[in-house]
Amino acid sequence: NDPKTTGEIWIQGGDNIPFSSPVCTLLGVKKYGAEGKKFNAVYLVDHQLGIKVFADAAFYSVGGSDPKKPDVVPFLLKKDAEDYAAKNDGKLATYAEVLGGLHHIAISVTPERWEHLRGKLDDAGVEYLLESKVSIYFRDPDGTRLELLADPLGEMYGSKVL
Repeated sequence: NDPKTTGEIWIQGGDNIPFSSPVCTLLGVKKYGAEGKKFNAVYLVDHQLGIKVFADAAFYSVGGSDPKKPDVVPFLLKKDAEDYAAKNDGKLATYAEVLGGLHHIAISVTPERWEHLRGKLDDAGVEYLLESKVSIYFRDPDGTRLELLADPLGEMYGSKVL
């Protein structure tokens, strides 16, 4: 195994378990977590720097050529993950997202309120992604991804969904 692509789970009161890849390590987190085990630490190796990073503090590039088996590449620095994702047809993801947890919270607001809130984000210097002229994606202070959607509740991009 390439040491630059390995991971480790340190189980509370138990073993330190090595894994051959970030994907295997993250699957181990899901498996052992489902068994009720607690972790002292979960480590992965930063793709760019070659150092161990805490998996829950890392940024990830997720994607690649096979959507059924996406590459999951960990980085300590968000910028490194963004650059790698851009060059390799991937997407930036958080620890919760690569584990398959909550993807994002969408909040439906009127177009007028959406414009007002966009101005507040601009005034506060909050980074966001504008998508399809009616969605703004950004992260709250805890890292949860939020979406402000300028469509009435029950509609998405002008189509009824409820």
